[in-house]
Amino acid sequence: IPSNYPMGIQLGSSNTWLGFHAEHEHGMALNIEGQNSQNFYTVLSGLAGQAPSNINQNTHYGEELQYIVNTDAFANTYANSIETAYNAGSNHNNASGYPSTDLADQFKTVAILMRGGIYTKIYMVTIGVFDTHNNQNESSVYVNGKHTALLTELSGAVDAFIEDINSDSIGDDVVGITFSEFGRKAKQNGNLGTDHGEIAPMFVFGKAVQRG
Repeated sequence: IPSNYPMGIQLGSSNTWLGFHAEHEHGMALNIEGQNSQNFYTVLSGLAGQAPSNINQNTHYGEELQYIVNTDAFANTYANSIETAYNAGSNHNNASGYPSTDLADQFKTVAILMRGGIYTKIYMVTIGVFDTHNNQNESSVYVNGKHTALLTELSGAVDAFIEDINSDSIGDDVVGITFSEFGRKAKQNGNLGTDHGEIAPMFVFGKAVQRG
């Protein structure tokens, strides 16, 4: 595990993604719900109280307690690095090109942290409610509906983020990918929606991606 920054940072959801759990270590990532990066360390620091000074490592109880103490220490160290990077970073053109959406706010925070100098390798942002069993489209004729609104939010946020990070050299080292926890069936159901399926489209974006 890195000594002073998390390998991954998740934003926008109170549910921690299990993909950040390594084979032997679980303290590789932090979850910042609400994008409050600037005050994250202030909230987290000292939250668990004073750790016990003497822990018997020769017992199962002692091993588990030491693991909890270490995780708390890593979380405080990571939070300090996040706050430092957030205060040092910025968005291109004062973020005026970002839409006023929750997903765009998450991308704004990611760009700030990247430009602030943190060495975190993976960022996860989230947009939900793709579980469109009904009214995915308004009708069988018109494409407007839940799916159009969701993809519009996704497109606007990604477009603004790419423009932001490509305004300097940060974009040279960034590749983004979209994924979902489950796919959808291609065939429409009887409620103008789709049901759970085995496959789903994925988008890969960034300066380094070779199109075509």
